Amino acid sequence: MNRQKILIVDDSEMNREILKAILGEGYKYTEAEDGAQALRMLRQDMNIDLMLLDINMPKVDGFTVLEYMNQFRWIDEIPVVMISAADDHESIERCYGLGVSDYIRRPFDAFIVQRRVKNTLTLYANQKRLMGMVSDQIYQNEKDSHVMIGILSHIVEFRNSESAQHVLQVQTVTEMLLRKLTEKTDVYGLTEDKIRLITTASALHDIGKISIPENILNKAGALTPEEFNIIRTHPAIGASMLEGLTPYREEPLLKAAIEICRWHHERWDGGGYPDGLLGEQIPISAQVVALADVYDALTSDRCYKKAYSHETAVTMILNGECGAFNPMLLDCLQEISARLKSSLPRLAAERSMKKNAQRLSSELLKKNELPRSDRAQRELNHAREMLTFFASCCGGVQFEYDTLSRSITVVDWSRPWRKSRTILDADNPDSMRLLRPADLERLRCALKATTPENNELSISLLLPVEGEQHWHSIRMHTLWSPLSPGSYVGVIGCMTDMQKEQDSRAPLGCADRSTANGPSLADEIRRLGAVFDIVRLVDPSANAVLEIDANGSLHRTGERCTAFWDSDSGCANCISTRAFAERTTLNKLEFTRNEMYFVIAKYVSVNGTPCVLEMISRLNEGRWIDANGSRFLLDRTRGEDMQLFLDPMTGIYSRRYFETYRTHLEGMEGVALIDVNSFKRINDTCGHAAGDAALRDIAQMDTLADLCARIDRAICDEPPFSVREGGILRTGYSEEVDRLRNVRDHGAQTVAELEQRERERTGAKKLKVGYNKVFGYYIDIPNSAGITELPEDYIRKQTLVSSERYFTHELKELENTLLTARERIAELEYQLFNEVRQLVADEVARVQAAADAVARLDALCSLAETAVKNNYVCPEVDLSRTLDIREGRHPVVEQAQKDSLFVPNDTFLNDAGDRVAIVTGPNMAGKSTYMRQTALIVLMAQMGSFVPAKSAVIGVVDRVFTRIGASDDLAAGQSTFMVEMSEMANILRHATAQSLLILDEIGRGTSTYDGMAIARAVLEYCADPRRLGAKTMFATHYHELTALEQTLPGVRNYNITAKKQGGTLLFLRKIVAGAADDSYGIEVAKLAGVPDTIITKAKTYLRELESGAAQPAAPAHPAQDDAQMTLGDAAGDVIAEQLRAIDLNTITPLEAMRLLFELQQKARG
Repeated sequence: MNRQKILIVDDSEMNREILKAILGEGYKYTEAEDGAQALRMLRQDMNIDLMLLDINMPKVDGFTVLEYMNQFRWIDEIPVVMISAADDHESIERCYGLGVSDYIRRPFDAFIVQRRVKNTLTLYANQKRLMGMVSDQIYQNEKDSHVMIGILSHIVEFRNSESAQHVLQVQTVTEMLLRKLTEKTDVYGLTEDKIRLITTASALHDIGKISIPENILNKAGALTPEEFNIIRTHPAIGASMLEGLTPYREEPLLKAAIEICRWHHERWDGGGYPDGLLGEQIPISAQVVALADVYDALTSDRCYKKAYSHETAVTMILNGECGAFNPMLLDCLQEISARLKSSLPRLAAERSMKKNAQRLSSELLKKNELPRSDRAQRELNHAREMLTFFASCCGGVQFEYDTLSRSITVVDWSRPWRKSRTILDADNPDSMRLLRPADLERLRCALKATTPENNELSISLLLPVEGEQHWHSIRMHTLWSPLSPGSYVGVIGCMTDMQKEQDSRAPLGCADRSTANGPSLADEIRRLGAVFDIVRLVDPSANAVLEIDANGSLHRTGERCTAFWDSDSGCANCISTRAFAERTTLNKLEFTRNEMYFVIAKYVSVNGTPCVLEMISRLNEGRWIDANGSRFLLDRTRGEDMQLFLDPMTGIYSRRYFETYRTHLEGMEGVALIDVNSFKRINDTCGHAAGDAALRDIAQMDTLADLCARIDRAICDEPPFSVREGGILRTGYSEEVDRLRNVRDHGAQTVAELEQRERERTGAKKLKVGYNKVFGYYIDIPNSAGITELPEDYIRKQTLVSSERYFTHELKELENTLLTARERIAELEYQLFNEVRQLVADEVARVQAAADAVARLDALCSLAETAVKNNYVCPEVDLSRTLDIREGRHPVVEQAQKDSLFVPNDTFLNDAGDRVAIVTGPNMAGKSTYMRQTALIVLMAQMGSFVPAKSAVIGVVDRVFTRIGASDDLAAGQSTFMVEMSEMANILRHATAQSLLILDEIGRGTSTYDGMAIARAVLEYCADPRRLGAKTMFATHYHELTALEQTLPGVRNYNITAKKQGGTLLFLRKIVAGAADDSYGIEVAKLAGVPDTIITKAKTYLRELESGAAQPAAPAHPAQDDAQMTLGDAAGDVIAEQLRAIDLNTITPLEAMRLLFELQQKARG
C-alpha cells in the first residue's frame, strides 16, 4: 500500500518523536531539524503529502519557511499544519495569512492531532483527484466539439462523394498557412486563440453544399453554365444557414464560420463569388481557407478528375491558374511547401476521431432532422459533474436532490444492489424525520449561501444509527444552470458515518447465464481468451476480481483488480469505474513498470448483478528503452502515432508527451523539462529564425550530467577559500579522508579507548596514556600497581620514582596518525581535488559548448527583455546606405535619467545630399550624447537587436569609427592633441564610403587657426565622394565651419537648441536644422560653478573682444632685433582701426588668412 508522506519540521527531536508516535505507522515520515533543512528537502523532493511545521526554530523559523513556500507556489501543492506552543492571536493570524491549512497548539492532544492530520490529507487528496477529473472533462468537451463539427462536415462529404480526408486536410493546410503568416506580419492580429478558431471553423466551409442536388455535386463530366451557377450559390446558402443560428450569433466560432462559408470562393483580384470582394475586403480567415481549399481540390481525387501531385498543385497556384490570391499567402505556401508535403501523409493517424463522426453522421442522415442538443448537453454536463463529485467520495451514503421534482434519491453502498436505492419526497415530513428541525434549518441556510463559484460545503450532524447517536460528515455540492442563475437546481452529496465503518464486502451470488437459453458466460470468457491476453470480471466499486464457480455463482477471488497494474490503490483514471458508472464500454492504454496494454472495459449485468468485463491485450510494437530495470515504449503503439509527440524542429519529445504519460514514468531516473522564460519575446524581438536556432541549441546541448554528478559527489557545499587547507571534499567521497577526519576529530576518544584496552590487557587499573613534547605518547604504570609481568610488545621508555613509562608499536602508529592527520588530510584532499579538476579540464570542449549555448540564449533573452521593457522597435536593415532614425534615444542615458524625461531626436544621413551633419551648440547641451546614440542604434540594429526609437531604417555600414573625448598618454609621451590626431589618422586610413564616422570637436587641442584648419580639411575629405564620402556626424565649436553648408555638397548644419531665461541657460536638448547662434561658454561655466567674480570679469573681456577694444598683452621679454614685430609698430593706428572693424563671429578662415596677409604687407611698408 502506498503510504502518504509527512514532513515534520521541528528543532526538538522529542517533539518529532511524539508526533510520529501519535500518528502511528500508517504514514511515511521524513524529518527536518530547522527551516533551512526543510527548504532544502523541498527543493529536492516535492513528493510531500503534508508538512507539520513549528514556528520557533534556529536559522530559519516557520514564518520564513511559509514565505518561501508562498514565493515558489509550493503552498498550493503541499498543505501545512502549524504546530506550536505560541497561542497569541497575532502569530496565529499570521500563519493563516501565509496559507496554513490548520493550527494545532502544544501540548499535543493525540485525538485532535490525528483527526486534523487525516482531514487535511483527505481534503488535499480529493482536491488533486478533482483537478485531474476536471482536466479530463475539459479535454473531453473539446474533443466532443471537434467530433460534432466533424459530423456536420462529414454530412457534406457524404453527399459530395469527396475524400474523407478533405476537411482534415483543409484544416491542416489552414493552420500551417496561418502560423507561417504570423511570422511575416502582425497586421491581422492572429493570436493563438484566433488561429485555433479559424482552423476549427474551416471544417464548415462547404456546409452550403447540403442544398445542392447530388446529381450536380457528383457529376463526372463538365458542368453546364446553369449547373455551375447553381454550384456558385452554396457559399451564400451556407452562410445563411449559419446566420439562422440566432442564439449563437455572437459566438466567435460562428462568426468565423460565417465569414469562411460566404467568402472562401472570393479572389484577391475581385474575380471570385458571391460578392466579388477585392483584396483586403476579404476577411483573412476566408483568404486562408480559400487557398487551403484550392490546394486540397488539386491534390485529391474527385469524381471529375484525378489528383495532381503536390509539386504540380503548388506550381499551378503560384502561376495563377486557380485564381488570384494574397501575394503574402502565396509566399507562405511556397515556404511551407516542403513541410506540407511531408505532413499530410501523417493525417491518417488522426482518423479515429473522424470515424466516430462518420458513424454518428450516418445515423443522423437516416433521420429527417438533426436533434436539438442544448438540453442534452446540459444534462451531460450535470451528469459529469455528479460523476466527478461521487468519484471523489469513498462509499458511504450518497444522495441527489432535484429542486424541480422536490425528490431525494439516496444510495446506500453498504446495502445489496437491489435495495441500495431509495427515493424520498422532500415535502414529506416523514422523509426528514432523522433530522432535527435545527439541523434541517442549518442545511437550508448553508445551501442557500452557496454560489456557482463556491458550490461545495461540509457540515457535521448527529444522526441516529441502530439506537445510537453517531456523528456523520456530510459533504455537499450544489448544481447550477445558466437557465436559472438565481438559485441552484440540485444538490448532490455524500454522508459518512464517522464512528462506524461500513462493511463493503457483502457476498455476491448470481447465475452463470445472462439469458435462459444463452451461452455460458464462462464459455464466452474462454472464447475471448483466444483473442485477448487477459479476460476477467471485476467489481470496480470494491476493487475486486470476480470468478464464476462450477455452480454458476459469482464470487470474489480475494485478489485486488489493481494488483495487476502494480498498484495498491485505485487507478488514477480507472475506465472500469467509469464504464460501471456510465453503463457503457470504454478503452484506453495502460502501463505497468515493464509493459504497455490496451484495455477494454465493458459494463455487463449477470442476472441483475452489475460488474465489468475487462479485456486486456499486451502491446509490443515499436522500440523500447530500458531505464532502471523498467522498459518503456517510445515510438508507436497500436493505433497511435508517437510522431505526434515529437517536436518537429528539435526532434525531441514535447511537453505533451510527458504530460500524457508522466504518471507511468516512475522507473525513469529523471525527466528534463526546459521552460525558457518569456521565449515568445525572443521570437517577437529577434525573429523566429533566431528563436529556432536557440531552441535547437538547447535541444542539442550537452547537460554535462556526468560532470555535475561527479562534482556534486566530490565537493562540499561550502568549500574553503584555499584548496590547500582541506575541508573541500564531501563526506563519503574518500574512505581514507573520512578515516583521517575521524582520527583528527575524535583523537582523544581513540586514545581513551586504547587506554581502556591496555588496562584490561595488563590488569593495571591505574594505567594511563600520557603525552609530552619530549617523548610523545607513552603508557604510564604506577609502581603501586604491583605489575611484575607486562606484554612482550611493551618497551620501557623512562623510569621515574613512582612509575614506569612504556610505549608500543601500536601507540607510536597512533601517535604518528594523530600528529600528522591534519597535514595528510590537506595533502590527500588537494590530490583528489586535482583529479576532479583534471576530469573537468579534460572535458573543457563540452563545457565550452554548453556555455556557448547558454550564452546565446542569455543574450537573446536579454535583448528581448530589454526591448519589451524599454519600448524598442524593430529596425529595417537594408543595403540602401540610408540612415533614417525617428525619435531615437540613447539606450543608457535614458535609463540613467531618473528625474527628467529623455528628449528623443531624429537622424537622417545618406550618400547623396546628407552625407555630413555638422552639429553645433553649447557644451553640455547633448551633442556627444546625440552622436553616440546614433552610433549605438546602428550597432544594435546590425547585431539583430530592437532599437530605442519610434522607427529606424538602417543602411548597413561596414564599420563605425568614433573620435570622442579628450585624453593623453603620458607614458608614451603623447599629448591630448597628439592622441587625437593619431586616432584621426587611423580613422581616415581605414574608413570607407560605407562607414559611419562620429567625430567630436576635432582640432580643439591646438591653436584656434590650426585647429580650425585641420577640422575643415577633415570635413572636406569626409564629404567628398571622390575621396571618402562616408556618412559623418561632426560636432564642433568652430562656428566658422557652418559656412561649408553653402559651399560643400552633402553638408548639413544642425544644432542643439538652448535658451536664455533671466540670465539662466536652459538646455532644450532638441536637434534642429541650422547653425547655433552662440556657444554660451560663459553661461556653461556659470552652471559648472565657476565663481561669480570670474564670470563677471569674463563677460567684460568678451564684450571687449567682440567690440575690438581689447589690447594685446605686453610681451614677456624686451623686443629683440629678430623678434616678431607688432602690428602697432608696423602701421600704427590704421592697422589697429582696421582690426577693430573685423567681426570675428562672421569672418571665415580664408577671409581671415587674406586679411592677415594684407596687414602683414602694410606693416612691412
